[in-house]
Amino acid sequence: MMRSLQKKQTNQGFALIATISVMVLLVMVALAMLSLASIEQRSQGLSNAKIEAQANARLALMHAIAKLQSATGPDQRITTSADFAGKADGTELANGAQPENNLAHDGTNKGLTSVSDGTRYWTGVWKNRATAPGTSIYTETPSSEHVDWLVSGENSTPSDPTFALSATGQPTDDTKAVILVGKNTVGPASPTTIRNYISAPLISISNDGQTSGRYAWWVGDEGIKTRNNIRADYAADATARYEDLIANRRGWESIPGYENYPKPGQDEDLEKVISDREMELAEPSLLGTPLQRTFHSATPYSIGLATNSLTGGLKVDLTYYLENGFASSAAFPDAPVGNENIIPQSIAPSISGPKWRQLKDFYDVGKSTGTSGEIFVQSAEASGNNITIAPIITDLRTLFGAKVKKHSGTIYQIFAATKVAVSIANPYPYPLRWNTPLKLELKSDTPAGIRPSCIWDIGAYCQFLPQHTGSSACLHRAIMHIPASVLLPGEARSYTIGQAVERPWGSPQVDIDLVQFSRGNPTNFEHAIIQKNNVGFNMNGRTIRLDVRESTNSTQMTAELRIGSSSGLLRRIKSFECDNGYFSKTTRWLNSYWASRMTKPFALQLFTFQISQPGADYASLLPTQNLMGISGSTLRTFADFNVRADHFKAPITSYNPPPYFGKSENSFALLPFVQPGGDTGTAFTRNLVSNPLPWGRSPFGPPKTILFSFPNKLLSLGQLQHADLTADDRTISVSLQPGNAFANSYAPPLVKRHLTKEQRKDYLVRNNSRADPSNHNYYDISYLLNATIWDRYFLSTIPTSGIAEPENPNFTTTFATDD
Repeated sequence: MMRSLQKKQTNQGFALIATISVMVLLVMVALAMLSLASIEQRSQGLSNAKIEAQANARLALMHAIAKLQSATGPDQRITTSADFAGKADGTELANGAQPENNLAHDGTNKGLTSVSDGTRYWTGVWKNRATAPGTSIYTETPSSEHVDWLVSGENSTPSDPTFALSATGQPTDDTKAVILVGKNTVGPASPTTIRNYISAPLISISNDGQTSGRYAWWVGDEGIKTRNNIRADYAADATARYEDLIANRRGWESIPGYENYPKPGQDEDLEKVISDREMELAEPSLLGTPLQRTFHSATPYSIGLATNSLTGGLKVDLTYYLENGFASSAAFPDAPVGNENIIPQSIAPSISGPKWRQLKDFYDVGKSTGTSGEIFVQSAEASGNNITIAPIITDLRTLFGAKVKKHSGTIYQIFAATKVAVSIANPYPYPLRWNTPLKLELKSDTPAGIRPSCIWDIGAYCQFLPQHTGSSACLHRAIMHIPASVLLPGEARSYTIGQAVERPWGSPQVDIDLVQFSRGNPTNFEHAIIQKNNVGFNMNGRTIRLDVRESTNSTQMTAELRIGSSSGLLRRIKSFECDNGYFSKTTRWLNSYWASRMTKPFALQLFTFQISQPGADYASLLPTQNLMGISGSTLRTFADFNVRADHFKAPITSYNPPPYFGKSENSFALLPFVQPGGDTGTAFTRNLVSNPLPWGRSPFGPPKTILFSFPNKLLSLGQLQHADLTADDRTISVSLQPGNAFANSYAPPLVKRHLTKEQRKDYLVRNNSRADPSNHNYYDISYLLNATIWDRYFLSTIPTSGIAEPENPNFTTTFATDD
């Protein structure tokens, strides 16, 4: 009984426990369902917020792309960052400082503003104000007009203090601006790093009058950064090549943090870098701060298009025409035509050139020359190649004197004597060879009826230059031959008459072999041209005045250098001034005593014409310094003048054709009058004995000067500055324009700075009562060529490692949203 009762009680307790357990389980299920519902509700809210944020970001991106397309879509648009408003010397604009040079030449505002930390790298867009820029570019400097800033917001400017940052790198009002480029991109805030931060205006998104979100965006200009994944075709030997000499990179080694970054030739895999983070693989030291510091200055993404930023469309590929020849007619606008001028005829209707075919001939010479070959003297007149390759005449000296010969008793004859020295230089980096003699001839430009340089008191019987065609004179049809030879790169050499040359009266022509100066006994005046005559003077009790004089006349002399036939003109230098009036203190008086003792030629007058060398002290050689320009001297010889021109002339009222400096000397100290004669004096030989002969800088400067080249590979339009692209209304290849005509930004000295063409009168002085004026158009050829070529043409032979990037940059768009 007792056992049975205990068992019954045990069964009844189990039911209670089971009931309670089920109730707990139901509560737990309820709680789980409630938690799941809460989580689902929260997840749905986050998903909606994410979708809304993504939609806002997409909206920001669409706005950025739309602004980018509308502002920079036209090919003529130009972009740069806001800190472009700094100083001309490259100093950046301080926070809040007013921009430098904000007025264009026409007084219009360029749209530059002050900047602050957060806005200095905003990207601005500008356009040309001109309505017909393709035409106006030739007559006026372009004026820029600001279009927009590539950042969110309407009418936002970098000068607005709303978008400036505090010292901690935070916006002054975080409800109106947000940081798009900050500590995680360019480094923690510091006085150095916050200048690289980017803040942008926040734009509110409204929904039924309620702000549902905000967004901001900024477009960064990749085109202003150095591209750091370019690998140059660099040769690590001692031979200079154009691909080595031009900048085959973007100068990244000058950027702080990139000092150890691979340079051309150090890493062949450099061009494989395609992202910012991969730059750390090329140079581990860039990891972290250095890479952050260069966010705005280096990139592997800088590419562009060959767009015509002046008139729109694509540029014309000159490489195709240089390889295949120029067409005979234009197939499309701006197509180059071989026989037409590079500068449009509508802009300069009377100019003779330069012509497109000259570029082809220039290119062909470079291809045939190679990096170590020779170039040969050729005349544009004779060869048909449209370019002249010849040595430069760097120095020309004519020593005029007399030779006295006893005829019989007290009867003496007096002959004119002339000695010539010429210096020629090779301005190219290749050996310059000529296999037939060069011919030098000195001619008179003096008009008929005016007596040219002569021994004045003997007149027509002792002339140095002929008075008219067929008249007897020392230099009448005196063809001087410079022997076949070769000049090494940059080398100069002098030649002179190395033997006595006697001309009978009335001789029609004489050929004279010149010899190298150091081998021809240059101080020996017996080695000269003697013009004989049949006139005798009885010196018994008589004195004759011997001086080279013109009195009221003015003698001009032309020098011509030729090769081969008469059509092989290499240089024509017109109107050297041989002007010398009577000066009693330097006159040589000849009487019976001196006539019997001066048995050899003696000097009376020396004329020296030398290319002005910027390092020479010409002022010390002149009576007064204000004669510098008149005498043809200049300090900008190679910037203003084409020393390798075919044609030289004296402009305006200049005494000599620039850049030749002219000087006359007749003192007893420099031209001795000592028996028995035969001495040229030190002035004739001064600075000419050295071999090679210093030229270019000064008579005491470097012995070699290289000015021009024929590149065997054209890598850049800038190399076309080595082509002779000068011309005026009369001919091509003229001296009164820069030798490096293209890619030259110097203002020409003969044209007013606001003009590209100016008509001026040239006055050729004949005597004290006559000056022959003639109108002449002077051109700013560099401006005209630059305006024609830079914006319209390009070279496609530039390798992927070359420096020349097309004009239109690409962009990086950064955007952000918040809710």
